Amino acid sequence: ASLAESLAAPPAECWHDLLAVLHATVRLLSEPHRVVLEHAPEVLCTLLRCQPAGVLHHMVCEAGAVAPLVAQAAAPGASARQQELSFRALSLISADSDELRTLVACSGAVPLLRQGLSSAFAGVRIAACCALRSLSRSVHILRTWIADAEIAPPLCALLADPKSAAAATAALCNLLIAFSPARADALAAGVIVPLVAALRGELACGGGPVVRAELRLSAAWALRNLSFRADMETKQRMLSGLGGARVLGLVSGLSTDGEALSSDGEAVVHVLAMLRNLLHREPSTRSRRGTGKEETQATDKRGCHVEMVLKEVGCEALLESLAACIARPPCQEAATEALLAVANIAAGSPAHRRSVLASEEVMRLVSMQLLYPGTHDAARLAAMGCLWNLAGRRAPSFREPSGLAPRPPRVHVVAARLESGAWHDQDAADHLEDDDEQESEMASAPYPSAFSRGRPRPSRAWGAHSARRAGAPVL
Repeated sequence: ASLAESLAAPPAECWHDLLAVLHATVRLLSEPHRVVLEHAPEVLCTLLRCQPAGVLHHMVCEAGAVAPLVAQAAAPGASARQQELSFRALSLISADSDELRTLVACSGAVPLLRQGLSSAFAGVRIAACCALRSLSRSVHILRTWIADAEIAPPLCALLADPKSAAAATAALCNLLIAFSPARADALAAGVIVPLVAALRGELACGGGPVVRAELRLSAAWALRNLSFRADMETKQRMLSGLGGARVLGLVSGLSTDGEALSSDGEAVVHVLAMLRNLLHREPSTRSRRGTGKEETQATDKRGCHVEMVLKEVGCEALLESLAACIARPPCQEAATEALLAVANIAAGSPAHRRSVLASEEVMRLVSMQLLYPGTHDAARLAAMGCLWNLAGRRAPSFREPSGLAPRPPRVHVVAARLESGAWHDQDAADHLEDDDEQESEMASAPYPSAFSRGRPRPSRAWGAHSARRAGAPVL
């Protein structure tokens, strides 16, 4: 403990000694003695853990530690302890830098990690999962080395191993992102069933409450990524596995056994983002000169994802759960996700919009988010998305027939009623029903989840589908 504290923030005069220890440790990685080979990677892991985002990672690589670590793990007579510590050191080296991840991948580590997933020793399997989790945060590595090594099937098989399930679930998160080539392999390997069981708290997992909470968090994150831009069949399988009552319970922050998903509400955020993805449909282009039949088909198609979720969960019950999450969120991000889920429901058919408008509690909370001065900017933007979709908006290229005065945008009417507090459900529904015939000329903005925090968001599709951070290894 004292060594870790001194290394976390070493005094300026100790850097020379620290670098001397580091270079000596790297040289010991090439020693032939077995005892030295087992302890040198352990010392290296201690040095790297003490400064998770420090300069030591680059110094270790500049000293040439990656090649002997890979060679040690690939040696024919290497013990399980050597392989485990080598994989953990590679995981820590590649945790926070794309440059170092590429260096590790170019050294030939990915095929060795795939072999480590099939090891008879749990420590080696867990360490291999942690290293793959770090490497998969690089888009380039995800699309090349990891795709070529076919990592998804053995990772899915580890979900049935109680000792490795938590680490394997965390490693799968990034492999299920929409543009990952491994996503199709994971679906073919049947990844949905164990992930749903893990989220419901029904998957066997060794370890204490901390490991079980990490498993549920990773499962929620993986399903969130899997639901992003998924086809109808995949979404239906996810909904059928979870069940309507389970979805409502997860939105409330409880697993099957009544235990909280996470202490800080992070798992609830991912569950709400998954729900938001299930409600979302990618916008499709359509001709404005189509026949009436074509317009009706386009309207029905736009609401098919929302209808599928509401049929499984129940419209009124889902809106009540979302309203409760907006009113008493476990964290601010959860309220934003719940508001965006409401916005996606409102982006469906006219009947779905009328269902949202008929919920007095939801409309009251939307108005509070818009008008209350202390509202977080993201929540206010999400509430504006609800208003935008509830009111409907005309496509920019739409023109009124000549000789007719332009009709006022419905967003102004709904905004005025929200601000004045004079909201009557039937009046609002009647007002929207008058414009049903113009539905082919309206455009709603769905809000799906999107990859990686801080990225530029699409103009009409916001999101919450994000990369799983490396974090601490799951022991």
